[in-house]
Amino acid sequence: KDQRTLSYDYLPPAGNDTVKITSGNTVKIANVYDISDICKEYGTIERVSFYTEKIIGNYNVYIIPIDADATEIPSNIGYSYCTGMADTTGYITAELRTPYEFDKTAEKVAVIISFLIDTFSTNTVTLARESNNPEYGYSPVINSGESYRYVNGEWVDISEDNPDGLGNYCIRPVFERRYPKTVNSELSVTEFTYTSVSDETMQQIAVKLGAVEVDKV
Repeated sequence: KDQRTLSYDYLPPAGNDTVKITSGNTVKIANVYDISDICKEYGTIERVSFYTEKIIGNYNVYIIPIDADATEIPSNIGYSYCTGMADTTGYITAELRTPYEFDKTAEKVAVIISFLIDTFSTNTVTLARESNNPEYGYSPVINSGESYRYVNGEWVDISEDNPDGLGNYCIRPVFERRYPKTVNSELSVTEFTYTSVSDETMQQIAVKLGAVEVDKV
């Protein structure tokens, strides 16, 4: 496949992280992903999926590079790659206006979802997170430096402020390969099997036409 999705969560995020807003009207959540192992094969983020409770307000998607040894989200998060309305509970897939590109030496990226909250109607916000699920016999695991929230003017690593034992936020970037493994073609491998060329030549032709997948070393 030419796409790859990164995620920290495995089950529906049934846990609720309710945060009181005392300053400002912007709430942000973020997942930081180490992409050093995939950046040579994948070069862009095309879309971001995330799960949210019913937050009546606009959302914006930001993506920024992070140094390998960084322990917090920078204050400057750049410009929005996508905006929309978060007015239902469930999954939202945000198609980026332009792909987020990174080079082959990239280390980490922070994928940030920012919500503009109507503080005149509410002074709390509920953020969905993974939680224990006895049905699956699964308990969430969250590590330092993975998920953050921005409330009341500061970023907080939620693994360090986690009295209820909840897991990560559900924020899933979708990566695209730098060089697609498969390319649509009107010709197929079957059509080559009836020619008089050698098997080796037929394989080379099929590769050029994208009729077979080739693993890159």
